[in-house]
Amino acid sequence: EELAKPALEAVKNGDIRFHPEKWYKTYEHWMTNIRDWCISRQLWWGHRIPAFYDREGKIYVARNIVDAEKQAGTKELRQDEDVLDTWFSSWLVPFSSMGWPEKTPEINYFFPTHLLVTGPDIIFFWVARMIMASLEFTGKVPFRQVYFNGIVRDEKGCKMSKSLGNGIDPIDVIEKYSADALRFTLVDLSAEGQDIHLAEKHFEIGRNFSNKVWNAFRLLWMHKTNVPEARPELPDPKNITDIVDRWILSRYFKAVEGITSGLEAFKLHDAMQYVYHFFWTDFCDWYLEFTKDRLYNASDEIKKQTLSTALYIMEGILKLLHPITPFITEEIWQKLESRRDGESILTAGWPAGNSAMISDTIEIDVELLKSIIVAVRNIRNEMNVPPAKKTDLILVTGDDRITTLLIATQNHIANLSRSEKISVSTEKVKPKLSASAVVSGVEIYVPLEGIIDVSLERQRLQKEIDRLEGQVQSIDRKLMNSDFIAKAPAQVLDKEKAKRENFKQTIEKLQGSLKQLE
Repeated sequence: EELAKPALEAVKNGDIRFHPEKWYKTYEHWMTNIRDWCISRQLWWGHRIPAFYDREGKIYVARNIVDAEKQAGTKELRQDEDVLDTWFSSWLVPFSSMGWPEKTPEINYFFPTHLLVTGPDIIFFWVARMIMASLEFTGKVPFRQVYFNGIVRDEKGCKMSKSLGNGIDPIDVIEKYSADALRFTLVDLSAEGQDIHLAEKHFEIGRNFSNKVWNAFRLLWMHKTNVPEARPELPDPKNITDIVDRWILSRYFKAVEGITSGLEAFKLHDAMQYVYHFFWTDFCDWYLEFTKDRLYNASDEIKKQTLSTALYIMEGILKLLHPITPFITEEIWQKLESRRDGESILTAGWPAGNSAMISDTIEIDVELLKSIIVAVRNIRNEMNVPPAKKTDLILVTGDDRITTLLIATQNHIANLSRSEKISVSTEKVKPKLSASAVVSGVEIYVPLEGIIDVSLERQRLQKEIDRLEGQVQSIDRKLMNSDFIAKAPAQVLDKEKAKRENFKQTIEKLQGSLKQLE
């Protein structure tokens, strides 16, 4: 009890903080229901207990047999056969590993340490005992923060063990998928404080992400060979005239803030999701697509500025990813610029935030552009417009600011929506034969006359509607069959209902497309 009380108080008063905080209750339970601890074990391996007995059974505790013999005044001593409990040795680790009880430079510099990362299943066996020992023998806490990661289990939720044979050898995973894929996948599955249900197939997530990072670099490097003077640097804000560049920088600096705060709060999964979605969706799916026309067709100066901005963000992404995927990020970082011998991304410095570059208004405006582009793409797909065929586009809005925005960005809309001629109007003018959609108050019309064979397209749509209605009727017959309902497992019934709902939604879309062709 005299060891437990100060150890409990150290966590209670915030000298040591647990992440997630919920584990404090478990710690408190152990420390307020403390019991005597048997420190001997009957094992072959371990630190043999330094207790020696004479013929009468009197105990002498000493560093070695010579010291014990001096204490006892006899050489007829027997050392205890037991070894110390593993945790009894381990509770000394924070300070004994730095030379304690001597006052070494290491213990003065590194003790207490900043962070302990461990599993919640050994809160009492190790965490609590290290805190007790450090306070007792040094008067200091051993560390300031404790992060409890989830336990890795198999996909059925069973704890991995040799006896069950359900473990996954990380060396095999590294050889098949890479060390980065292993690390990325584990962090991706590690929601704060939750156990990980792991199967080998999950590592494809990390492998695919690494491939995406490499391919993004290859695309930018291909352009850099044509614009060698471009380098990763932030342009002067006064020279950033394209709304898409201002948008991606706003998104980037928001991502920096989110990732940084996530890591500082020990929310590793949340931090990784920030960088994952920013890189994959904002940077790759949209920004690199937005910049293609400028990188191929613009003046040399605009090419240089566009590529420099993209390289600057790519370098920042590598730094943000480095704690999670250190190998591919180091490899690419070394290739982005010529580096000095021994220079590493590890010591390059964490990306700095820039709140002045963040603009919610610009982000909302570009989200509108993206929504319009997606709507046009959907119309083309639903109307079976050939991919190589360009169409005209009519945009109607009653908002003067939005009108100005659409006129200024029509090149971006045209390039990503396969549109040839774009008309922006404040008056509703619907072409005779067109497909339409509405996005955030903006009416979208895609003229189809001369683009598709209307008669054939109506036949195609009706044929597909008839086919899907037949599927719905088939499922309805199953669900009305009492024998099927009685015998089918719940998951089979749920699957059939989900299929029916999906068919119904598709039919509604097709009927809407058919109506637009009338």
